[in-house]
Amino acid sequence: MTKRYELLYLIPASVNENDLPTITGKISKIISGLGGKIESDELWAKRKLNYPIKRQAHAYYWKVLYEAPTATNAKIGRELRLLPEIIRYLIAEPTPAPPPPREPIPAQPVIVEKPALPSIRKTPSPKKDIKEEKVSLEELDRKLDEILDDGMNGS
Repeated sequence: MTKRYELLYLIPASVNENDLPTITGKISKIISGLGGKIESDELWAKRKLNYPIKRQAHAYYWKVLYEAPTATNAKIGRELRLLPEIIRYLIAEPTPAPPPPREPIPAQPVIVEKPALPSIRKTPSPKKDIKEEKVSLEELDRKLDEILDDGMNGS
């Protein structure tokens, strides 16, 4: 089963730029000799390294996309370790491209029907039918005394 892989390797900046095609050609021959098919082979950047690697402060970053059987990666790694021109390498599966953004679904109005409320029948207020009489405090005391006297005598 073949898969796509990404090879990133570092060539020291001390190597002459005219020798870069020779070195990259060796790596392409290694990959194709082991059954791989190269999709792209490009110089990624020339950069200063974060820390020295094999006494080198700058390096060319070279990126190769290829398709090969899974078992060949170990063999490619062995061959790359034997090349003195390569100071570091990494073989990985390329990260898939993010899916394209989805088109937003247009908002549709939501119609909510309110249930019909039962009709409320109004009854006349009892207070309106009763005529209010003004009662003095003395009459109120007298009526209260009558009620209390009847309650005590009746029990």
